[in-house]
Amino acid sequence: MTKTKVLRTMFSAPDMLLCMGAYDALSARLAEQAGFNCIYLGGFAAATSMLGVPDLGILTLPEMADHIRRIAAVTTKPIIADADNGHGNAVNTARTIAMFEAAGASGIHMEDQVLPKKCGHVAGKVLVPTEDMINKLKAAQQARSDKDFVIIVRTDAIAVDGLDAAIDRAKRYADAGADALFLDAPESMEHLDRIGKELASTGKPLVFNAASTGKTPEISVEQCRAFGFHVILYPIEPLLAAMDGAKAVMKAVLETGELTSVRHRMANFTQIKNAVGFPEAEALDIAFPMTK
Repeated sequence: MTKTKVLRTMFSAPDMLLCMGAYDALSARLAEQAGFNCIYLGGFAAATSMLGVPDLGILTLPEMADHIRRIAAVTTKPIIADADNGHGNAVNTARTIAMFEAAGASGIHMEDQVLPKKCGHVAGKVLVPTEDMINKLKAAQQARSDKDFVIIVRTDAIAVDGLDAAIDRAKRYADAGADALFLDAPESMEHLDRIGKELASTGKPLVFNAASTGKTPEISVEQCRAFGFHVILYPIEPLLAAMDGAKAVMKAVLETGELTSVRHRMANFTQIKNAVGFPEAEALDIAFPMTK
């Protein structure tokens, strides 16, 4: 079964789909080894880890496609990738789908912001007209070469025009054929309750962004299920953990000149060797040695 078919099957299955965010190839390996069945590549984590820049539309389409390609090479799990706003109009969107498919993504989410976009959990977002977004969705549908490639449509309207407008947009995107719906940055339990209840009639899976930003209430997987969500994204949590751990190590070296106080927060050399496949590589080297 192809990765795209696997992802589409998981979207239609009754179980909650937990998608762990990876910011590089190592974190993708760790997510698979931990037991996650889906890898999520968000734009915030990609821009931060690859370029050290904010998620404000700076990361380009080729850079994101290369990011997907590197991660797809080290995981057997399907990848959902952040396609921003399709990187432009319908023509750009078609190219985005083609490049993401070729790079190894099994699905994307695409938002209804203007170019350049902003991170969904920061202020100052501007939306395109609903009809323009529907046209980009149609272009994306036409561009995919694999009918199982999943297209999630995201609206950022909650922060711009309010929840009513966001729900209205989501319903129109569902009617236009979106495979799943993603209303980013709901601000209360009431928002979450209304999203689940008012979009249930669309029959589309609902995506919840569990990003640790403080914008959206932190809820459990079971609470997500009760609200009617089917897919949960954890976009930046491994990145936040890595940042905190790295800062602690650096601080310890500068202040004390040793690592004893932070050693418990660090993996050992054997663990990281195992994570990236040293035992398998060494076995191959022994089995097929070079003569000189």
